[in-house]
Amino acid sequence: MNLKEISKDKIVLEKQAEQQKETKLIGKIRPKKGHTLFEVNEYTGEIKKAVFESQTISFEQAKNKFLTPTKKVLVNKNCIYIAALNVKNLIKKLKNSKK
Repeated sequence: MNLKEISKDKIVLEKQAEQQKETKLIGKIRPKKGHTLFEVNEYTGEIKKAVFESQTISFEQAKNKFLTPTKKVLVNKNCIYIAALNVKNLIKKLKNSKK
């Protein structure tokens, strides 16, 4: 918190706002059985499997029979995420989407 004295009568109070990290839901992807979620960098064209962050189940959730853990994708800048059977199929999907 910074105090600046402008004149004898006025004192200005300034507070620097801290930048907060927010998680924002962009969308949900549910791949079909046997499909893999791939990460495609739009600028370099690099293709790799998406990296997931798994969440643990608390005791309360297990007690209420909520036993399916959710996974979150670690989103990188300039990347798109596509579910496909394999890399060959993914390239085919990318070519068809650009037409």
